[in-house]
Amino acid sequence: MYPKEFFWLADSMIANECFGCNDPNVGLSLNEDRTYVKCYMGDIGLLFSHAFSEKEITEGELYKKLLNDRLSINKGMRSNGSKTNYKINPVEVELSKNYTTTSLTSFRNKYKKRVETSYVIHPKNLRIDNEIMYMPVYMTFLL
Repeated sequence: MYPKEFFWLADSMIANECFGCNDPNVGLSLNEDRTYVKCYMGDIGLLFSHAFSEKEITEGELYKKLLNDRLSINKGMRSNGSKTNYKINPVEVELSKNYTTTSLTSFRNKYKKRVETSYVIHPKNLRIDNEIMYMPVYMTFLL
């Protein structure tokens, strides 16, 4: 593995490291598994601006707590009754035409109180089956 290279990419804010987690909660780093890592191009400002409305960012307590590093782990982002009150929507990407959704189904069963809609991006047609929406790749911009 390349720990120095990942650290450099993350430290330079060119990319974000994403580690495995055994409890999808606001305190993700408390439950992270650093043996599994993915690296994503970093543009947190754009993500933050899309995740919250402009009013919530400029006037809300959430923005102040984030800036001052005072966001409570126990209350998490559910403390202000805003868009953050929503549940999570896991996405699984499958490249082949023959696949299983064992990990997604297992995740849904384990965290069913926190999961809303689940998505599978795949090379086949659109369908909904067992509360999972299977979307062809060309429709991912609709997420």
